[in-house]
Order: sequence, then structure tokens, then C-alpha cells
Amino acid sequence: MTLHRFFIGRAAVFSVLMLGVLLYFFFTYITQGEKTEMRLYFGVLTEIEKSDCAAVGPVIRMIPLETATLDTAVRALLAGPTKAERSRGFASVYLGLPNAEQVAPLLQYFRSVTMHENGTVVLDFSPEALAYLNAAACIQAAAKAPIEATLRQFREVTEVQYFINGIQFDEWDA
Repeated sequence: MTLHRFFIGRAAVFSVLMLGVLLYFFFTYITQGEKTEMRLYFGVLTEIEKSDCAAVGPVIRMIPLETATLDTAVRALLAGPTKAERSRGFASVYLGLPNAEQVAPLLQYFRSVTMHENGTVVLDFSPEALAYLNAAACIQAAAKAPIEATLRQFREVTEVQYFINGIQFDEWDA
């Protein structure tokens, strides 16, 4: 009889422990939420140095599924690569232009991103963004190529258009 009680007692303790472990993992999963991969395309420094200003490569970041939007992608891209990403050879012109002390990072000039039903994405910037978007050919390519590659990871994107203060801009200097 005592042996039977011993095993019943152990089984009860084991069951409670297992329930606790299951609850822990369940609530950990719920509070963390689902994550998804987001690819941000930054310039590849070794290729840029060889004069391919539009050379981009993907960096994968894990983000909460509910924030995997065009706006999140554009803002993360314009914020530039992390220190670890830079050490792996990724670069960005978005943090400032050479010999242009009065030009702020491009993210400060970003206003909005909108997706139309036909798959066209409209990026709206303030006029100061033209220092990046309508600069010399190499800087222009280094600014636009990562944006367009990052946005095209979303299957529904078919075209990317640039607007300045709500007006489409397509008179590029380079």
C-alpha cells in the first residue's frame, strides 16, 4: 500500500511539473508572438568600390509578424545597417553624404509609403531628400537600388514611384 502511494504521489508531482513546463512555453510563445524574416538590401561595399554603385545584398532581420509592413521595411532600411552588418561589408548612403555637411540622414526626409491596388508603391519624401535621390548617378543608384530591392521582397509590389511633398518626381538628373 505504501509503495502504491509512493508512485501515485510521484506521478502527481510529475504531472504538475509537466503542466508548469507546458504553461511556461505556451505563455512565452504568446508574449513573444510570431516572428518573420524581413530582408533589407544594403549596398555591398566590395562591389561599390569596383564602381557598381547599385550592387545590393540582403540582410535578414527577424521582426514581429504584425509589424512586417512596407513602412517598417523602409524605415529599417533608411536607418542603415547595424554595426555587425557593416562589419560584414554592407554599406548605406542614407546616413549622410560625403562633403555635404548640411544634409541629414535620409530617414529624416521620409514622409510615407503607400501601396496601391495595382502593386505600385509610392514613397513620399520632403524636398531635402533630393540630395540623395537626384544626386550624381552613383549616389542616386546607391540610394534607389536598396529601396527598390527591399520593397520588391513583398510579392504584391510591381513598381516603385518617388514623390516629393505628394507630387510624383520623375525628372532625374542622372
